[in-house]
Amino acid sequence: VHDHPEEVTDAERKAIDAVLPFDSLATAYQPALQDPVKFMYRRDCTAEQRNAYYAVWWEMAKKHPSAYVAAVWDCCDAYFHPSGRYPLFFVAHSWSPDVPNLFHLQAAFPNAPCGMAAFASLPLVGWMADMGFYVLLFLSFFFWALWKRDRAALLVAQPCLWAAAVLWVAPANGEFRYVLPILWNLPLLAALIFSKPTCAPSSS
Repeated sequence: VHDHPEEVTDAERKAIDAVLPFDSLATAYQPALQDPVKFMYRRDCTAEQRNAYYAVWWEMAKKHPSAYVAAVWDCCDAYFHPSGRYPLFFVAHSWSPDVPNLFHLQAAFPNAPCGMAAFASLPLVGWMADMGFYVLLFLSFFFWALWKRDRAALLVAQPCLWAAAVLWVAPANGEFRYVLPILWNLPLLAALIFSKPTCAPSSS
């Protein structure tokens, strides 16, 4: 609908429009955020209409698999490589409260540069502030434990593994909360892996 609108037939358009407003779909689509399209879902659609929609979705996927793969990657790529686009913290914020007159905020140093933003922009070192780095770090630990057949580490890695799997279908790209289970578990996983003896103790 977004990349190849000229190929959509009248029957496909009707099937899509029964579940999502077809005329607004292409303009509402945002590669890194599913919410604009998700919120247009017609809750009163029937199971039969949903099945027809899924059939159209599948036929279009077979015609243009690269477009579908690109769409999935655009909504999750920041989780799987250090991109520098989504650090683990807010590099800027507003001093205006969301609820006016609730309380008064005044910056002590309103013109001071953000040191963390400068740190995050450093080559390689800045990866420590990038969520994509920590997911890759977990995957490295996981495959190391798998290679070493470290059952304790593999058991501890299970929550992280499920969290990493969910990132592929995350509704938004670069949302820190989706990476939190991995960050919380990494210290324990690293401790289990690196606390193992590298050689057998001497019998003497």
